[in-house]
Amino acid sequence: RGVTPRLVPAPPVSPVPPPEPPTPSREGEDLLAAGNAVIPMIHREEAFDIAMAKRRRRFRILEPEERIVFTEQVYRPLLEVEARYIGGFIRKVTKTVSFTLDACTGCIVELDRGMKVRPGFSELLGLDEAAVKIVAGLANGGSTMAEIEADTRLPPGIVKKAMKQLRKAKLVTEVKTMGDVVVYVPLLTGDIPELHAFRRGADLPMGPLQGASLEVKITESAIRVVLKGLEPTAEIVRVETIYYPVYEVRFASEHGERSIVIDGISGRELPLLAS
Repeated sequence: RGVTPRLVPAPPVSPVPPPEPPTPSREGEDLLAAGNAVIPMIHREEAFDIAMAKRRRRFRILEPEERIVFTEQVYRPLLEVEARYIGGFIRKVTKTVSFTLDACTGCIVELDRGMKVRPGFSELLGLDEAAVKIVAGLANGGSTMAEIEADTRLPPGIVKKAMKQLRKAKLVTEVKTMGDVVVYVPLLTGDIPELHAFRRGADLPMGPLQGASLEVKITESAIRVVLKGLEPTAEIVRVETIYYPVYEVRFASEHGERSIVIDGISGRELPLLAS
């Protein structure tokens, strides 16, 4: 007769250790270390000293009537934009242009041992393509409605709608000339830059963002509308956000409060509104 087999418990199995997470590549570490924020050159104490010298005085010989009530470093978002368009006088070729915008106002900024600010697109944002094209082409001495239609090659209905938009934005005004002829004069605070005039700024030392930053208010779609109004063949191919250090300073006096913005690289006062 057969023998009944005896069941013997199997020896315990040692648990398999979980796989180690992959080590990040050196290239990834370098990108993380590089960051997307410009490294400030002006410290808070230096910014405070600069602000002290900018206090308003009632008279030169008297003590300043203003007091500093707030000095804080913040990072302003900047949009680095790269676009392509068809240009050339004799032979049409694809051209590439790069420029930087303040993402809070739409002003063009040039980075070179500090920030330089120009009006740029700030007054054009929010307009449609037709309105941008019209106001960019208006003569300083004014243009009649018929001249605008001829210069822009836009239908009368579109021109009329765009002019209404420009009047509402206070970017044009009507002036009567001899013979009661109505001309439309631009009211832009600065010249509208041509695409070929844009220049890429200098490369500044970058690091990780360390501190509060302001909110981005300018969208890529809004920039595209302006570019299309200036040059119908233009297309955006790249938009990147970087952060630039500034110091916001608030003064107080018996007359009220005012604020200034100090460049975190050069220490100069910038023509920008505080947040």
